Amino acid sequence: MRPELKYGLAASLAMSVWTLVEFWTGLHATRIELGHYLNWVTDLIPAAFLYLLLQQRFATLPRYWFPVWEGMLYGLLASLVAALGYYVFLNLYLHVINPTFVDSQLDWKVAQLLGACLSALITLWLNWRRK
Repeated sequence: MRPELKYGLAASLAMSVWTLVEFWTGLHATRIELGHYLNWVTDLIPAAFLYLLLQQRFATLPRYWFPVWEGMLYGLLASLVAALGYYVFLNLYLHVINPTFVDSQLDWKVAQLLGACLSALITLWLNWRRK
């Protein structure tokens, strides 16, 4: 199997497992605010696998120089495989495993926006009251 496919599938599997860990620990239901920041790990996983792929490709080169365009092509193929695999898992996750995830995320975002607007109004009211 080509290394791009191997690392792409491994990245997809790692992102899927991380999403399931977030779900099992309650970060997608009860502790959404913490889960929102820990969800960045899902963005760091492909970067780590791309680094490992390119490091392995660089080590097997018979020449000293590794062209940037060649690294971009390897990374593009691995990223495409990882994205397609994770997309399939995410559809399964959103429709079968945790169908309320989108609604709870939307509720949390609206509550954040409401908190910001309310804070601005309270600040204006306190400034007005002081004068």
